[in-house]
Amino acid sequence: MSHKELVSKSFQDVHIQLNLVNADEKENQALRAYDLILRANDEGTEYTSFDIFNYELQKPIATIKLDGSEAWTYETDEGWLSHRQAEQERPMFYGDSEEDYE
Repeated sequence: MSHKELVSKSFQDVHIQLNLVNADEKENQALRAYDLILRANDEGTEYTSFDIFNYELQKPIATIKLDGSEAWTYETDEGWLSHRQAEQERPMFYGDSEEDYE
């Protein structure tokens, strides 16, 4: 089955390894710890979000909905860090606290 046939039948989660074409080995080595994971909905009819995933630690860093409505970030060791909805004026960055957004 070709890739085109597979995509036309159902959407599945896709893991993407980052590798910059114009970067040197040292720059690309830093990216190899991370994957982008394109997430499909439960029905397999569309892609709904993507994750930034630390492959070496087997833990998510962030999840972002493709429609821009929501984003989640996670602490690497302790789980949930924050959730942001699109109507907030600025995105939450790793290390920010909820009080910074009130």
